[in-house]
Amino acid sequence: MPGPYDEALAAYRASLRIELAALGDAHPAVGDTCNNIANVHRQQGRYDEALAVHADALRVRRAALGEVHPAVADTLLNTGVVHHSMGSFGAAVQMYEEALRVQRAALGDEHPDVGCTLCNLGESLGAQGKHDEALAVLGETRRILAAAQGDSSEWIGETQRIAGGVLSALGRHDEAADALADALRIATGAVGDDHPDTGNVLKSLGDALAARGDPDGARQHYRRALGVLEARLGDGHPDAVACREALDAL
Repeated sequence: MPGPYDEALAAYRASLRIELAALGDAHPAVGDTCNNIANVHRQQGRYDEALAVHADALRVRRAALGEVHPAVADTLLNTGVVHHSMGSFGAAVQMYEEALRVQRAALGDEHPDVGCTLCNLGESLGAQGKHDEALAVLGETRRILAAAQGDSSEWIGETQRIAGGVLSALGRHDEAADALADALRIATGAVGDDHPDTGNVLKSLGDALAARGDPDGARQHYRRALGVLEARLGDGHPDAVACREALDAL
C-alpha cells in the first residue's frame, strides 16, 4: 500500500509533467517541483536520488532566476543537507558556504534564512570535529534568529540541539544537557511530542546522557526517541536506525 511519501512523489511527478509540457524546462515552477521531489527523496533516505534531482533544480533555478536569488540559495542549502545526511561533511560545508554567499547578497546579513543556513553549517563543522568553530557559528545563529523570531522558535531549538551535541563532544556534559533540555522544551511546544524533530532531540539528549555516564537516563530517552522515529519515519529510516544502534550499544 503506498505510503505518504509515495503519494507525495506521485503528485509532484504529475505536476512536473504538466509544467514541463506547458512551461518548458527552464521555468521557476519546474525548479520548485524538482526541489520538492528531491526533499521527499531525502526524507525517505534515498540520498543519491535526492542529489540528482537537486542538481536539476539548481540548474533550472539558476537559468530562470540568476545566480543571486533566494531560491538558488535554498537549493544549495538543501543539497548540503543531503550531503550531511550521507556523512559527506566537507561537501555539506561547501554547499552551506555557497548558500550563505547567495543569501547575504540577496537578503542581507541579518535575514533569518542566513541564520538557518548558519545553523546547518555549525552542525557540519561540529561533525568534522571543528568544535570551537561550530560553537562560534551557532552563537551567531542564535543572535540572528532570536532577533528575527524570538527565543523559542523551532530553529532556535534546532540550534540548541546541535550546540548540545558539540558541547558533549567537548566533554562539557552539563552544558550539553542544559542546551538539549532547552531544545526539547522548544521542540515539544512547537511541533508536539510525536514529531520527528522531537524524536531527534530525544536521541541527542540520550547521546549526551550516555557520554555523561548515565546509561539509565540515556536508555529512557533513546526508547522514547525510537518510538517517535519509527512511528513517523519507519523503522528503516536512517534516523531510526541510528537511534536503535545507540540503544543497542548501551
